Amino acid sequence: MNLSISSLHFPKLAGSRLESTFINVPPRVSRPDIWVQYQLKETKSWVMDLPTANYAKVAELISGRLRQLNRIECDELERFEILEALRPAVYDLLSYLRSKSVGTRFPLNSANKKLLEFQISITAELASNYWSLAQALTNAPVSRRLEKKSAVIAQRSLASIGQILLFHYLFKRAEPKGIWSDIHKLFLAFEKLSKSKVIDDTGRKLPKTSFVDCYKQLLLLRLAEPYGLLHTEVIELFISLEKWASMVDLELLKGKSVSSFPYCYIDFQKDSSACWLGEGEQLPESCGYLDLSALLRMLGDHKEFVDAKVGRYDALLLKGAQLPLSLGLIEQLEQRWCDTEQPAAKIFGNRQSRLFLLGLKAIHQNLTTNHGADEVIQSEWFAETRDESWLSCDFPESERISLGQLVAFRKLDDAKNSLALGVTSKILNLQDGSVEFQLQLLAGKPQPAGIQSAVSGNQTQTYQRVILFFTKEATGQKIWIIVDSKHIKQGDQIRLITTREAVIVAILRTVNIGSNSYLMECKVLKKAS
Repeated sequence: MNLSISSLHFPKLAGSRLESTFINVPPRVSRPDIWVQYQLKETKSWVMDLPTANYAKVAELISGRLRQLNRIECDELERFEILEALRPAVYDLLSYLRSKSVGTRFPLNSANKKLLEFQISITAELASNYWSLAQALTNAPVSRRLEKKSAVIAQRSLASIGQILLFHYLFKRAEPKGIWSDIHKLFLAFEKLSKSKVIDDTGRKLPKTSFVDCYKQLLLLRLAEPYGLLHTEVIELFISLEKWASMVDLELLKGKSVSSFPYCYIDFQKDSSACWLGEGEQLPESCGYLDLSALLRMLGDHKEFVDAKVGRYDALLLKGAQLPLSLGLIEQLEQRWCDTEQPAAKIFGNRQSRLFLLGLKAIHQNLTTNHGADEVIQSEWFAETRDESWLSCDFPESERISLGQLVAFRKLDDAKNSLALGVTSKILNLQDGSVEFQLQLLAGKPQPAGIQSAVSGNQTQTYQRVILFFTKEATGQKIWIIVDSKHIKQGDQIRLITTREAVIVAILRTVNIGSNSYLMECKVLKKAS
């Protein structure tokens, strides 16, 4: 496309050049011989001919085309039109790739490592292509036709960077340095267009959205602490926030005073998402403010449509009637979006290394097997304490740990049965292959036990392993068991067999505390016959 000087236009957005910290726009060269294959008509035909039944081939073709497009010099309006033609196929591929990683455990196996790197690569190429268009709009001159696409380009740029974040959260990889700086720069560069609505029908048929809604979507997802969310929860929340973001007000503050707490603000100069301002702290001179009150009212109203008996981990199979989120997750979101979440317990105050076991079976076997006082159990893992609630382990094998996993741990010089119990509540999958995980403390001094049906006289029935512990509360001592079966319900009576005696107990309540882990409060009814 040949442009005359008269057709060029200095857009209202023109000013200092939009420089990136994380996004990399590669050098581009003129290749008229290759460009012929990339023009809009040819690109639309190429998309129609993709072998959609063979996703491996589609992935290879789309990745190659985005990469080469990003390295060819061309008219920016033509680049925009070509990207728009490619984008639905790219998002269809990304949706498929997300589904392939459901149930991921850590450290990643070789297949999931390759899958993660490929997803980050293809989303980075898409983001880089759109970022270059945003740069062109802020570094005049541009054609009037391209300038009219400013709101769409801003939204597409943020949405593509959001895909990079999404895959980092799904695989529990730490956010890349500089990515939030770039997100804030994009918002500030196009803030004047915040009320402009655009259509984005990739992946889901959305109503009109805007680049500022996309910006709020990413801020809210990070505020929800995605490193503590299950794979499906991250995806469902990301999709839900496409609609919910419009319920959140975003205001720019310049020297205004804070009138109420908690106060959710955005420091545009920091490489981080929104955060909470405490009393006595000072706001930056120029920042943004998020009002989440309407969103929180909506979450409160939707609690009545969700089955309170379905835990977060059970909700992987069952959905609420109106909301694809469990009650447990809704309550967590309320806490995180109100800044009322309780701080993690200080478990490792002495910062000494620990040995730990994973899963009910390994913990039960450890408690019922005789070992020497100084013997390290074969199934135990060694971990460093990262802080007062986090452990770091360099697992020699892949796929050993996941969110919601039952963990028992002890100091190196403690006896093998001097254990404390916890559940993994957050995970970070580091690039060096090690895994860091936060623990939510359950109890100390667990004991091995078993359960059977309460049917009298049947001593040959199946013995199911459970972990038993006691807590002291104002109302007296409470009895708890941890089981790996969801078939036991509140009100059931079972035979509880300890190392000392067998008793009949009633189940007072059950809580889904993790993957295949159920915490149950018991009441002793009588001694078993």
